[in-house]
Amino acid sequence: MGLLADLDGKDILFTWGLFGVQSDRLSLKKELIAKVHELLNQSAGRVDLLRDENDDPDKHCVSTIFIAHWQHRKDYEVWKTKDLEPFWRSLPDDAGVWREVMTVPKSRYMFFTSSSVASGFASLVGTKPGTDGGYWGVYRDRMAAHPDRYTAPGDTLTSPYASKTIPGRKLVDLEKRYPNEIHRGRLKVTRAPDNICFIREMQALSNLGKQDSEIWLQSLNPYFRSWVDHLDTHHNRNGVLSFSTHAALNPSDLGDQGLAHNRTVKSSDGVGFETNQLMYFLDLGDFELAGRSFKDHVKLRNSAIDLLRPGGKLFKTETLRFTVEMCVVKAEDLDAEYVGCKKGTRLMILEDL
Repeated sequence: MGLLADLDGKDILFTWGLFGVQSDRLSLKKELIAKVHELLNQSAGRVDLLRDENDDPDKHCVSTIFIAHWQHRKDYEVWKTKDLEPFWRSLPDDAGVWREVMTVPKSRYMFFTSSSVASGFASLVGTKPGTDGGYWGVYRDRMAAHPDRYTAPGDTLTSPYASKTIPGRKLVDLEKRYPNEIHRGRLKVTRAPDNICFIREMQALSNLGKQDSEIWLQSLNPYFRSWVDHLDTHHNRNGVLSFSTHAALNPSDLGDQGLAHNRTVKSSDGVGFETNQLMYFLDLGDFELAGRSFKDHVKLRNSAIDLLRPGGKLFKTETLRFTVEMCVVKAEDLDAEYVGCKKGTRLMILEDL
């Protein structure tokens, strides 16, 4: 059922980079956004474009995000030295630009899609049929199925931090409030703990017929929205460092007209677009526990499995596509820096733990 990234027999150490440009609705930084896009396309094997999924006129700060994949870390390192670092040094103190770059081995990476079309890193390495779904803990087992020299045998991928009292782990507050102001200058994350878990989930809904629309609206969307709201609201309960939702963009949307309007669905039904959730958890265990313990996520998961299984109403459909891509990152494998960004942006919280 579905496709996995084909990691068999490969010595893989790749780079996964998120680059963002913050702007407000009155002064969109079109030239800066175009420059970041141009730089990434010179080197990365794949670049996806996202925009904050938010139509609230009171939210003045929005982000255009580029998700870039390099199949080989050395290619990223060459590009970083040659092109990225000169550009980064030229940024002013109020640029509103950030990067979160992760070095990822196959032993701490997982990809799954219900579609026949690969995305993310799997579009670079290829795919294979997935036959192991349907049980809690499958993501962890899929990573363990590809051991390498970068992850020690028996590593439980557990964070030294916890947002609930757990013996032996430092208690941290993940719901700190930050003032609505810019942190001028550069803030580089230097206090990242081991085993942060990053997840990108995608739901692509396109050219839906009446039957598929009804399935989405009745059997999936209510539970999906409840799950998203739960993670976005209860960071301490779930071990969430950062959570955000985004609509997919096409390169043509980087023009004046595309940037002037947020490409999100105006209605609350969520039909006719691709949406993404970008999530950082303290560790994989927090992500697993959040999924198992929240009733509406259990209902969402069970409904999706029933619909996508052989003989299910969405079996082999391409109008509703669900994808998850994730990794676990050691402290030395995370490079995160923010230049003139809003206080509390994404992983800036790590410097306050």
